[in-house]
Amino acid sequence: MNKRAQLPGNRGYIEYGWNFSTIWIGFINTKGILHAVLVGTDAVAQKTQSGIGVGTRIARVMALPRTRCYVGTEWLNHPYFDPEQRLGSHCVLVGAGGRSTVFVLKCVGPRDYGCRGYTVDMVFIRASF
Repeated sequence: MNKRAQLPGNRGYIEYGWNFSTIWIGFINTKGILHAVLVGTDAVAQKTQSGIGVGTRIARVMALPRTRCYVGTEWLNHPYFDPEQRLGSHCVLVGAGGRSTVFVLKCVGPRDYGCRGYTVDMVFIRASF
């Protein structure tokens, strides 16, 4: 078990990790029924259908339709949730049915006057419930 949290609306959140937590799944407990709301990975071998995953440069992620990236200080007004508020550079690909894919980014370029290059550090898909 990676984490456990109590959420608004008398709902519980529990997250399990496998393979030394390179893959994790989060569940929301609503009236005794678990619903998967988050699936994530930081394993290099795991890729989306378009071949994007850990280590992919930000330019490829930004080229995806319905994707918005928040880098530098832009993310200050757009935290991502998994399900608790997290901060940091990331891109969000909006999908169907309340699902979205979040690409958490890490700086890989020179850091003088800010970061000049980003790659994907982890990927997770989240669903609203």
